Amino acid sequence: MKLQKLLVIALVSMFLLSIGAAIPARAYPDTNACIDPPAITWDTSGHVVGDTFHAYLKIGNFTNLAGYEYKIAWNRAVLTCIRVVDTIPLGPGPFIATNLTENAYNATHGRMWFVVTGMAGGQNVGAATLRDMTFQVIAGPPHILGGFVDSPITLYDTLFGDALANPIAHTAYSGYFLFNYVPPPPPSIQSGSKTMSALGTFFLPVSVVGADPVYAVTSVHFELHYNPALLNALSATAGPFLGGAAILFALAPGVITVDVTGAAGSGTGVVAIILFDAIYGEAGNILTCALDLQNSNFNLGSAFTAEIDGLYTIAIPSPALKAIGVEPLVYNALDEGEVFTLDVFVYNITSVDRLFGVQFTMSYDPALLELIAVTEGPFLSLFPWQIPPTYFFVYPHAGYFTVATGLIGGGSEPPGYIYPNGEGSVARVTFKATVGIPGETVGCPLHLYDVIFGDVDALEIPVGIIHDGQYYLTMDKRYIDIFTQYPDPYGGQKRMHDADAYGPQHLVIMYAFVTYNRWPVQNKLVEFEIHGPVNPIYNIVLYRTAFTNSTGYATISFRIDWPCEYPETIAFGIWTVYGAVELDQIKVVDILHFEAGWLVKLIKITTNEDAYRHGWHMTIDVDYVSISHQIRPVFFTMTIYDDAGYGLGSLTFSTNVGYGPGTVEVTCFQIPKWARAGIGTVYADAYTAQPSQCGVPYCPEISKTFTILAL
Repeated sequence: MKLQKLLVIALVSMFLLSIGAAIPARAYPDTNACIDPPAITWDTSGHVVGDTFHAYLKIGNFTNLAGYEYKIAWNRAVLTCIRVVDTIPLGPGPFIATNLTENAYNATHGRMWFVVTGMAGGQNVGAATLRDMTFQVIAGPPHILGGFVDSPITLYDTLFGDALANPIAHTAYSGYFLFNYVPPPPPSIQSGSKTMSALGTFFLPVSVVGADPVYAVTSVHFELHYNPALLNALSATAGPFLGGAAILFALAPGVITVDVTGAAGSGTGVVAIILFDAIYGEAGNILTCALDLQNSNFNLGSAFTAEIDGLYTIAIPSPALKAIGVEPLVYNALDEGEVFTLDVFVYNITSVDRLFGVQFTMSYDPALLELIAVTEGPFLSLFPWQIPPTYFFVYPHAGYFTVATGLIGGGSEPPGYIYPNGEGSVARVTFKATVGIPGETVGCPLHLYDVIFGDVDALEIPVGIIHDGQYYLTMDKRYIDIFTQYPDPYGGQKRMHDADAYGPQHLVIMYAFVTYNRWPVQNKLVEFEIHGPVNPIYNIVLYRTAFTNSTGYATISFRIDWPCEYPETIAFGIWTVYGAVELDQIKVVDILHFEAGWLVKLIKITTNEDAYRHGWHMTIDVDYVSISHQIRPVFFTMTIYDDAGYGLGSLTFSTNVGYGPGTVEVTCFQIPKWARAGIGTVYADAYTAQPSQCGVPYCPEISKTFTILAL
């Protein structure tokens, strides 16, 4: 030790002599070295053997510090040091003479020893951390009341020297680690729950839950309260938890009091079994009552952590027959190509049934109908077992399909859950009418079979009634179909079908196709009546007539108006076209609708930041909505201006869009160094193509401001 101190002092002195320093001895009041935190206290409720903690060697108020030495010791039976990180506040190039960490320094302790001298003269050090030590706990306290293990973290043999090789007076403070045993929470007592579907007797267990051996449970007392209008307690017997236990019970209206004594029990187990009689219920209704534990204790007065109540349920099924059927029972289509949707309903469902799933198969005539889609109905989703609330599977085949739908399972019943009840659609079926015969009616049954209702326990619920559906298509010999120039099906081809959307000033070409028994009727005068959207400013109404040609077609055209004032109010919305012809003094009619508006409309611009520094990159999202069911090409542009109105550049994105909302994202526009700081602006536009390639705007542009920072 003495040699080591001499080495430190000699090195410091040699450095000072080499620069001719002559500093007199000084006092160092309030100077200290300490282990931080001074005390670490753990307990078994939050920590286990193997956990780690940090302790730090810190110094404060040292002046002209040129070197130091310290030792730190700990109880090797409790702690082991797994990592140290040093910070040496002595300037560049310090010389570390000793750096030892020994977890087995001797039979009882681990130790670290560190010696260092600076090579850059004395340093004025305020608060500093010299060492970050990570300790792992390798022993825990004995599991008895008051048990603990501990370890001082002793800082000793500390030496701090100044640039003249003088020791610096200081105070050393050690640390301390304490690991206490904390008994686990007392056990809980829990009532069982029971669901009955008929009146009669049943057994209900009452259990002790999570009893640590330290409590040595030998007796249990409790009261179980219930609704005497629904239940009557008859007797109680001892469960196996306390071994060959003795039991006493007392009965009163709505409450049974129980005392059980026996051998010490631990863990979880049934302490008593209550015999109940279910005395009342109502068909089709669920009645419940709490099985309420009160005044419970163990070992003649010790309180349980919790009294966990049970729930009694009496659910007597309704006598009404469960049913499934097609809604509407009869559907009459108007023309070939008509697309229509039917529902499959379930009926007479009560919460007592605990319905969990439905399966069925529907058959149809594939020569008359094309199956377009089968989607989930809303009924089961009204009773979400969990999110997502239901599953829905469809298995299509030629001329029939099978549906399996139900609540998502897994886990216990959600608290307060109400099972499906009433009636509603479990599936929506969309067909397309494919074949009709002029002057006749064709049709087919929509037959439901292999129907299964299942409850939450995967038991079958009897189904008493099945209502099949019926489809018909009746076509007159006399026929008119009006449609636009859009390709089928976007032009509204086939009677009573609507057309796709048009934009402002777009040309709408209307066709009328007139036939008798599918043979074109020539030289018939067709009348057209066109109504623009209803509005409070100006309502557009047009009247036209045209003769059919040799192939049975008559044609007119008009453009979507675009007045000088309030054009969107007047022109945007739903247009209605009425087309009719008289055949053999019998008038036949078709009606078509279409929407007028911005085919692609820009909604909102979002940037990844509200403010940018020069050199930062922008990401720009543009939300849009399309009212066109046809796929249309769109050339999106985003142009960026700075505060002074300089155009910084543009980003473009080409894509095809369909009906509904969407978002395009462009990235990596870098704010140039020469951009003026202040408020910048992003302008977004949507074109049919690049303007230089004959593109025109779909809609007006939108904008958003952002900040270009000056710092």
